[in-house]
Amino acid sequence: MTSEHETTTKIYDFACAKAKAQNREHCMANFGLTVKHDSDGKRIELECEHQNGIVYVVRSEANWVCSDELLHVHSLAGFFRELCEMQDDRVYEAMQRWGIYYRPRPLASDRDSAH
Repeated sequence: MTSEHETTTKIYDFACAKAKAQNREHCMANFGLTVKHDSDGKRIELECEHQNGIVYVVRSEANWVCSDELLHVHSLAGFFRELCEMQDDRVYEAMQRWGIYYRPRPLASDRDSAH
């Protein structure tokens, strides 16, 4: 029996192949960012002509609350929030040098309860 994740991955892979065949840019892999899921967590492949690397996201004490599907999103948002809260000039300088800025936003549940 095929799992929901395997089905979703197959559909996504098919859509990517179709987009590539039609020279369209609708597949995330075309943007140099590919998220892969396995039993241990997520791998986020980052690749362009000048840089190439992988970010690994695995279960930890800070991300246990999130679903497997959004583990990488939860971890990266939390990491950037925590990194910015350090208020370290070296962090700000590195982020500015690379053109990376992070701003936390209210959670949907917080917005809903405010109304």
